[in-house]
Amino acid sequence: MAWWEGNIKGQRLLDIGTGPSLINLISASRCFEEIYLSDFSTANRNALKKWQKKEERETWSWESFFRHVAKLEGNEDSWNSLQDEFRDKTKAVYFCDVNNANPLSPVDTAPFDTITTSYCLETACQNEGEYRQAMKNVASLLKPRGYFIMLAGLKETYYLVGGNNWRTLPLQEEQYRDALQKADLEVVSWHPIKRQENVLDIESDYVGCFIVVARKKNGP
Repeated sequence: MAWWEGNIKGQRLLDIGTGPSLINLISASRCFEEIYLSDFSTANRNALKKWQKKEERETWSWESFFRHVAKLEGNEDSWNSLQDEFRDKTKAVYFCDVNNANPLSPVDTAPFDTITTSYCLETACQNEGEYRQAMKNVASLLKPRGYFIMLAGLKETYYLVGGNNWRTLPLQEEQYRDALQKADLEVVSWHPIKRQENVLDIESDYVGCFIVVARKKNGP
């Protein structure tokens, strides 16, 4: 993610559609003082809360992932302190529905410095109009000039996880860019990622993916 380069920092970070996974957020604790997670699924939220409360026996162990990130940062032995720091800075796990005008409803919170999301909005929307509105809903939680960071797939119609087939809205780059623009999010950088077939690749028909960094306009 972009904070690896040290360019994006702030007080409060919100991740939209975290799922039960922390992978994309592990380094965020180096750059933010407060981290907020969110998901639509009760099971996913419960898994995150169990990790937050150190109930490792009842949820997935993230040790290998924290070790990997700590190694990338130059000190693999610091993985445990990295996990503790992340845990300490995780302040809440919210219910989230990006199709609501306030995706965190009934929670009413101050706007965030940075919002991140990975493979979320396109799985929650039935058509491009819904997607554009969902993007606006999420952007409403962001401070003016705040950062929006998204990882998403291109032309993806489905993916399989645990034998379950999940539908997703197939979008092309220009459609993503249009949704960002209509949500008053100005693209700062766009990083395309080619699809690579390997043992870690989930079964899906996406043709590639990307990471986009955008900033919210100051307002009217």
